[in-house]
Amino acid sequence: VSRCRDPMMDLSLDIRQAANVEAAIQQFCQPEKLSQSARYRCEGCGQTVAAAKQFHLHQLPACLTIHLKRFSVNLHTGYPVKVNREVEFAEQMELADATGLHHYRLYALIVHEGSGCNVGHYHAFVRAPNDLWYSMNDDQVMQVSISTVLRQKAYLLFYRRIAKD
Repeated sequence: VSRCRDPMMDLSLDIRQAANVEAAIQQFCQPEKLSQSARYRCEGCGQTVAAAKQFHLHQLPACLTIHLKRFSVNLHTGYPVKVNREVEFAEQMELADATGLHHYRLYALIVHEGSGCNVGHYHAFVRAPNDLWYSMNDDQVMQVSISTVLRQKAYLLFYRRIAKD
């Protein structure tokens, strides 16, 4: 058993098999059997052994950034492709770590429009201090509804920890 604690800056989630962010987080925290080429080398005997790795959320940050992996490499061609599927995300969510249950509220997201990682355009949706949502796309800023925000194919999600009433 080897344990390593790294400070968490953000969660980078594979979305190819997940219908929503909560399922992607659950997948992120599942044990993963390492491939033959990534076997663990025992420091005592020098032999390589089968191994698994697993991530645990030990201490969640006050501001949580979630990166949805929208770009991957096509194994047949070697070229990057965009994962263009819809992935649901919530305006509010609860996450548990070693210190307890935390409540988060969405305050911004980034969307990538385009067919690939080398082609396209990024724009943002941001919650203002008065709780109104705005689409910010270059020089165009317009008020939008939360339902419009939640229909986006997000690339980055920004959540802020809130006190639960």
